[in-house]
Amino acid sequence: MATHNNPNDAFIARSMWRQASTPRISILKQLAVKLVSEVESLNEKERFDFEAGFKLDEEMQKFEIDMIRHALYLTNGHQSFAAKLLGIKKTTLHAKLKRFSIDRKMQMSLDR
Repeated sequence: MATHNNPNDAFIARSMWRQASTPRISILKQLAVKLVSEVESLNEKERFDFEAGFKLDEEMQKFEIDMIRHALYLTNGHQSFAAKLLGIKKTTLHAKLKRFSIDRKMQMSLDR
């Protein structure tokens, strides 16, 4: 929310919605479907199979990659907006894109 201390938040939010190629309701529907899918997957036993050699750092990395990809999808690949959405600096996002070999342009085309 925009305040006198941070007026750029409103500008960024407006810009992100303007750049979206689908209406807001469609984005919300996609998020709801993804959320339901994630909640349902929590009941799956193999999700966290400790006997098969569960590794927290690998699971955290997968989660982080998914979050970055989703932020890039929501912002049509715009790294500055995606970083703002994730609450990190754009340089940090850029470093993570390189470290995890995520191509933001390819990500946009794969998700659509």
